[in-house]
Amino acid sequence: AVLATFDALLARSPGELSLVAIDALRAQLAAERDRAMGAVHAESHASEVAAMLREARERALSWPLGELDAGDLAQGLRRVYARARRRMARARRETTTENLHQWRKWAKYHFYHVRLFQPSWPAVLAPLSQALEVLTEDLGAEHDLDDLRQLLIERSPPEPLAPAAGLGDEHSPD
Repeated sequence: AVLATFDALLARSPGELSLVAIDALRAQLAAERDRAMGAVHAESHASEVAAMLREARERALSWPLGELDAGDLAQGLRRVYARARRRMARARRETTTENLHQWRKWAKYHFYHVRLFQPSWPAVLAPLSQALEVLTEDLGAEHDLDDLRQLLIERSPPEPLAPAAGLGDEHSPD
């Protein structure tokens, strides 16, 4: 996601950096991605995932779905909607990456509910579904931008970017 975010930023702001700097930074980000992917693929998590799926299946078998009625459904829908609204209000009061992430998570749950019921009232729910999809995509893009920002803060910039980052000659190897 970080590399895709970097590429999207470049597409929106062509000419902001030299091609040498862009290539150096992109190579650094690609190397970071490859290291992370290598670490993930280095060990198998198949048995852990299989155990988690078995546990989830067992829990699901005990769900009292046959006892639910329309009131239960409405209560669940209201609860998710209210939680999404509270998360939105919190993110507006205190705009942090975590608050925006929580807002996106609950807006996404609400989006799934709206999509589920969209066929029952398409004239109203289709535009709402589209708006929620745009909102959650935008909030996801903000999260990806923050991931890119964090990575750039934590890592030394490639040499062609050192002067632009204010690191000057002390960053260059002797």
